[in-house]
Amino acid sequence: AMEDVLNKVFEIKSKESLHA
Repeated sequence: AMEDVLNKVFEIKSKESLHA
């Protein structure tokens, strides 16, 4: 579903921010 995709993208962005 669209929400699942957005959720995954947000999760990845959050991880990148933490590692940045």
